[in-house]
Amino acid sequence: MEKENSFQRMMNVHAQGLPEEIERNIVHHVDTFSTFGRVMELFGPNALDVASSYICGHIGCDPKGPKGNLDGEVPFWRVKP
Repeated sequence: MEKENSFQRMMNVHAQGLPEEIERNIVHHVDTFSTFGRVMELFGPNALDVASSYICGHIGCDPKGPKGNLDGEVPFWRVKP
């Protein structure tokens, strides 16, 4: 009679798989992350454009910095350091 070693025991436990509840939870999380990734791929670039337009004040930020408001004054929080 051959004794079962620890590697064989580990392989037998692994071959049985995970409990059904844990497998369902894992599949649910994978589906959620997959859907979130697709949503970010679709809406991410537009969201970044909107955020940059909010920060710069117009679409397509000027790399030279803010232009200022109608009075010609630049708010202190928009002046480059």
